[in-house]
Formats: sequence, C-alpha cells, structure tokens
Amino acid sequence: MLLFSKNQIQNDLPTFKTSYEPSSLRKHVLKSLKSRLLILDHKDLVIVYFSIFLIVCMSMYFYMPSSLYVYVVIVCFTSPALLAANIWNFRKRPKRFPLWTRRNLLTGAVTIFMTLCLINDVFYTTSAPAHWQNPINHKYYIASLLHNSESIFPHYKHSLVQLVRELGPENVFVSIYENDSTDNTPMILRTLNKTLRQMGVQTHIVTAKQPEEILKYGRIERLSLYRNLAMQPLNSVAHGGIHGQPFDKVIWINDVLFESATVHALLDTVGGEFDQACVMDFCWLGFYDTWVMRDADGRTTRPFWPYFKAKIDQDAVRAGLPVPVNACWNGITAFDARWFSNSSNSRDPYLFPSLNAAKTFPSPPLVVNDGTDQAATLPLTFRPSSQCFSSESLLSSLDMHRIAAPHRPRIYVNPNLIVTYDKPNYFLYGRMMKWSVVGPWRYFWQYWIEHRIFGFALHVLGRIDPCTDVFMPKWVPRIPFLKHRSTTDTRHP
Repeated sequence: MLLFSKNQIQNDLPTFKTSYEPSSLRKHVLKSLKSRLLILDHKDLVIVYFSIFLIVCMSMYFYMPSSLYVYVVIVCFTSPALLAANIWNFRKRPKRFPLWTRRNLLTGAVTIFMTLCLINDVFYTTSAPAHWQNPINHKYYIASLLHNSESIFPHYKHSLVQLVRELGPENVFVSIYENDSTDNTPMILRTLNKTLRQMGVQTHIVTAKQPEEILKYGRIERLSLYRNLAMQPLNSVAHGGIHGQPFDKVIWINDVLFESATVHALLDTVGGEFDQACVMDFCWLGFYDTWVMRDADGRTTRPFWPYFKAKIDQDAVRAGLPVPVNACWNGITAFDARWFSNSSNSRDPYLFPSLNAAKTFPSPPLVVNDGTDQAATLPLTFRPSSQCFSSESLLSSLDMHRIAAPHRPRIYVNPNLIVTYDKPNYFLYGRMMKWSVVGPWRYFWQYWIEHRIFGFALHVLGRIDPCTDVFMPKWVPRIPFLKHRSTTDTRHP
C-alpha cells in the first residue's frame, strides 16, 4: 500500500528542490557569516569592506601580507567603527538595536584597550637620558659609503646634522665616500658638505668616478677599497684626533634611515665600554644582516625573532639587553677608535679597556699572521678573503678576534635599536612595532608562532653558510673568556 499518493509526491517535489537551490544556499551562508561577524545592517558591511581594503593596502605598502595588519585594522579601526555604528543605531531605533549586546561589549572592550594604549604612547613616552643631550667631550669619527642614495638622503641628512649638533660640531669629523652614483647623490652631498662646514665641522666628503680597472674588481674588493678610503683621513687629515685629542669612537653609518637618538643609545651600549657595538637593521622579511652577524659561538643568526639559537642570547633579546656576538655591522656600528688609529696613544689600556693584553702590545703597526689567507693588522683595514666569500664587515670583526686572542673583544648587538633601508620598513619596524597596542600581537605571534614554528623550520631547512666552519677556529670562545676574566673585573662579558 502506498503511503503517499502520486499527486502528493508531485506537489512536494518543487518544495524539496527549491530548498536546495544555489540562491537559497548562498543566502543561508551570507546570513550565517553576518551573524558570526556580528553584522547588523549596511553600515556594518561598509565598515567590513573598508577594513578589508585597508588590510590589502597595508600588505601592498609593506611588500607582503601579515597577520599584523589584520590585527591592527581590527583593533584600531573595525572595532571602534562597529561600536560607533551601533551607538548611532541605538539612538535612532533603541528597540531594534539594544545597547548591551555581546557585540557592543566586545567592540567596546577592544576600543577601550586601544584608547588606553594610545594615551600611553602619547603621554608616557620615555625621554632620552640627560647625558645623551649633553654628552661628555668625546671625539667622534663618522664614516659613510653612499651610492645612489637620493631617495633616503633628506632623512639621512636631517638625522646626521642633528647628531653632529648634539655631539658638538667641534667634536666630530665626518668622512663620506661616494662613487659612481647615477642619481643626484653627488650634488646633494656637496650641499651637505657646505652645511657641515658652516656648522664648524671638519669634513672629508669625496664624490668620485672609479676607473674601469677598479670597477672590474669583485664586490667585496671594491667595498673594502672604498671603506679604507673613507677611513684614510682618520690618520692623515685628522692625524688621529681633533684639536690634539684622539678620537674615542668611530661610527659607521650605512645608507639607512635612522634617528640621532639611535646613535646616542648605541654609543651608550654597556656604558660605552665596547670594542664594537651594532644596531639591528630590518627589511620586509625581518632582520637583514644575517650574512654578517655571528653569535658568540660563531654561528649565523635568523631573520626572525629572537634571532639567536642559544638560550642565553634569546633571553637577552627578550629582556632588551645587549647581546654579545662575534661579529656584526647591521647598518650602523660603532668602534673603539683605537682599533683604527696608528697613534701610540691608542695603546693606553685605560683608554682601551676591552683588551687586557693591550698593555703588552707594541706601538702600531701590528701584524698578526696566524696562517689565515691575510694577516690581521692594527690599525684595522677592510679586506676580502680568498678562503671564503664573506663580507669585509664580517672580516673586520674576525680580525679583531685574531688580534685580541686569547682575550675576547667586546662586541655587542643592541636589539632595541632599529634602522631600515626604506620608508615603509622604517615606519613598520621603527614606529608601528613599538605601539603599545601591538604588544599582544607581538607576544602571541613572535613567541608562539614565529619562534616556535618558523624558528624550527629555519633550523631544519636553513641554508648552511660555508664560511662558518672556515672561520670557527679564529673566534675567541665565550667560555674561555669568562674563565680568564679577573675576579676583580666588573665589566660585562
């Protein structure tokens, strides 16, 4: 016996089909999505669409998509905008849009958090220490290599002039070497030279066209030559100092975007008691100069936070403390000037505290020939290596180890100091990443995602640097250094 008649089945079929039509399914999905996103009317849709537009724009401006941009847009725009829209709706139609809802509580909490972070950033900014504004009467040799640097030059010039003014024009010698630029870098360097001279600064700014035989050199050979030319006035034109006083620090500034306060903080790393100190330079991927920097065990570093493999170094990064390393450069670096001076005064152990063996060194020049392809010399010079293709910046730190052995030169990276090579990354790493509102994202993303997942992947899949094993015997290990340190020596390792 049939349970349904033929007519009943035919009448029910259209209803059965229409319930699964694509248009109905689409409406159901959209309704469910709106409900989950707490979207109530067309104003909310406009806010969501504009939020997506902002995320896309940020991804394009900063070169790649990131969860940071999603987080910043949701916290700083989407949540406050949705809250404001619902308050407006409540004023117009209070029965349809009640005030105390789950959506309003959530967006209200996020908006309050964002407001408190904004107040903290605006009214509770830390001021620079007093001695940065009125530094002691030290002498500084500032050196730069520039090539096609017109795009960053307005910021570079402003920061350099401000730094010179704060250090004291009478305490600074500026040496800049430019070669073969195809933009207006030579012309604007001449205006910079005029500005510095009017301030009373001693300068040696050279713009040059290199001969064809020099241009045929390899990249590291050319950079070594140019850096040595930029350092040449220290012992020739400047005679090792200014107004009869020897230079205290040599500051190398690459073609980077920086602030004068960054250089002051760098000079104050571990109280200024260092052989070399470096900032950290960043690109779209993260930390940039992984080719040069070596940790205190002679290993390469990572582009992602916390950059180092050893737990003691990672803990220092988390605490914002200077990290001892074997080598670094990273956009801006400062040296104890005695490494580059040929004056016998540079051997004064009280002025050169990092090398305990300095009191036994003869007057420069000093040559250490330990079987490496080239001897390490004092004063230091920049050089290439025939043993392994590596940066002249790395090799300068390596030669410091070779000269100082068995004592360990005091080379540090300051993880709090940031420079970049273009404006988008300067805003991202120098500004946005320091916002208080970004704190929760930084903790969650850096500690739980970037470090634990990406860090492991980089450890497994990371490239092998062939120079690591070649140079490893020349680094002074950190453990022997700690064992040999005097019990009365209170300096940091």
